[in-house]
Formats: sequence, structure tokens, C-alpha cells
Amino acid sequence: QMVACLLVIIAWVQVSAVAWYWIGTAPSGWVEQQKEYAVWPTNYFLSLNWAASQLQGNSDIFPTLRSEERSFVVLQLFISVVVLALVVSRLTTVMHEMQQSHREKSQLVRTAQRFIERHSIPNAMAQHLQ
Repeated sequence: QMVACLLVIIAWVQVSAVAWYWIGTAPSGWVEQQKEYAVWPTNYFLSLNWAASQLQGNSDIFPTLRSEERSFVVLQLFISVVVLALVVSRLTTVMHEMQQSHREKSQLVRTAQRFIERHSIPNAMAQHLQ
């Protein structure tokens, strides 16, 4: 389940990066304004970096962005915060469930050990039960 949460984050960053680059390729977009970023793989890694930084709440809006780009930034930032909150919530739940399961298993083992001691069960049989 933890791996699934990580995959959700990776997928969201990938989708965001592709969308950010696609929006930036429009006439007068950020890709056209920044010619040095129009080359593969620089453009991909720059978009990926931008998308990943949105998960941390980066709200840098550059004055040269078109209104479509600004709108996308705001929408993407909001969705990124929600996605990250959901993933963190799920991870917390998974960790709590794992801790609870470990506690229950430890309690069962202690109960079985007390039973074995109280009823003087021979070691050979006790080892077989464990």
C-alpha cells in the first residue's frame, strides 16, 4: 500500500509535468520565451521539477506567464495540495494499521506463552505450537 501511495505521487507529478509543458508550448508560452528550455531532455526535466515543486506548495507565478498558464498554476497547485494530503492521510492510516497489527500479534504471543507456562506444556510440544 505504501508503494501504491508512492506510485500515485509519481503519476501525478508526471501528468502535471506533461500538462505544464503542453500548456507552455502554446504561442508566447513559457517554452517559447525560454528558448534554452525547448530542447529534450531539458524541457522534460524542467517541467518535472516544476510539477514536483508544486507538491510542496510552490506558488511562484512569473510575470511573463500567459493567463492560461497562470490559471493552470493555480488549479494545479490546489490539486497537488489535495493529492498530497490524501496520500499522507493514507500513509498514516497504513502505518497505524501496521502498528496495530504488530501490537495484536505481540499480545497473542504473550497470551500463548502465559498459557504454555501455566499449564506446564513440555518444551517439545510448545515449540511445535509456536
